[in-house]
Amino acid sequence: MTRRMMIPVVMAVSIALGGCGGDDAPPTGTGTTSTGQEPATGVTATPGETDDAVSDPGTATLTVGELTFEFDNFRCALGHDNTASDAYSFTSDARGATPEGVALQLQANVRDTRGLGRLEGEGVIHEISIQDIDHPNDPIMGLVATSEGFLGSDAVIAIDGDALIGSGAFLDNQITAAVTHLGTLVATCSSDSLT
Repeated sequence: MTRRMMIPVVMAVSIALGGCGGDDAPPTGTGTTSTGQEPATGVTATPGETDDAVSDPGTATLTVGELTFEFDNFRCALGHDNTASDAYSFTSDARGATPEGVALQLQANVRDTRGLGRLEGEGVIHEISIQDIDHPNDPIMGLVATSEGFLGSDAVIAIDGDALIGSGAFLDNQITAAVTHLGTLVATCSSDSLT
């Protein structure tokens, strides 16, 4: 049985790939919360559409607790010139949907608060999130892990060429207490990524 879950999500950056904008700061959004529900189990996101011209559209698998989300359209941008942002050193994006048809967005981003384009070190923040993008004002699903220390979350993203591995404690705000679920992200950037 699928139960609803969500978290107020600060949406990271929509990367320049796929025609997204190029502002210095990423767009933000906040969802509302509800309480008393436990995370869904066994949910797999349906792959999104891919561009036929891309020889390797990229893949990503996010596992949080008993949830698994798979995407076949993972795109990445590395460096300020490619992310179109002075703050973000690395951005990534994938789209898909739950079996119920709720559109999902997966993002893994590295933000350098000093604007130096670093991927690690003091002032570098790693963020992994998945959220419902069909209902931005009242999302029914969302999880986020960040290295900002928010409620003990400890996201870490390692980038090696076009491969990415991430992990962290994902916050699920459906439960009134600060409950986290350990999760991992394994991904390969698409061949048309800007890395």
